[in-house]
Amino acid sequence: MIEELNNELKIIQEASIKFAMFLKRYAITVYNDAMEEYLHHLIHEEKSKVACGGRDEVLDSLKNQLQDYKHQVNNSFLNNQRQQ
Repeated sequence: MIEELNNELKIIQEASIKFAMFLKRYAITVYNDAMEEYLHHLIHEEKSKVACGGRDEVLDSLKNQLQDYKHQVNNSFLNNQRQQ
């Protein structure tokens, strides 16, 4: 069950990044990708919870999501540049 949910999360993240790249390229107005900023916000909030006795696992998971997101965006951006 957990593995299936993690696979679904990965698929959603990949689709989100592809859609963000599409909007950056073809949108008439400026597209603001707030996902990275949102993950930073969640990490900050979770650090406060950990300081009060919360679980490190949630914080570590958010940090991993942020790292994966940055890596995928960077790869998508590089692939987009090569295609142009």
